[in-house]
Amino acid sequence: MTRRGINEGSTRSRKDGRWEARYSLPDGARRSLMGKTRAEVREKLTQALRDLDRGIIAPRDERQTFGAYLDQW
Repeated sequence: MTRRGINEGSTRSRKDGRWEARYSLPDGARRSLMGKTRAEVREKLTQALRDLDRGIIAPRDERQTFGAYLDQW
């Protein structure tokens, strides 16, 4: 088994039966993603890291106002 590198994210099983993935943003903040299966969470993590590489950072509560969208655009 090999170790993951810095900022590659991680997945874990929670006590409530769900899976959680965590990854770090460039400013040091951390984000969590939840899902029912490990595969689902892994897919969400892959997409989030791909978006992060493109410079797209999801809003903290996944809701974004129109004004905030225009400011980012």
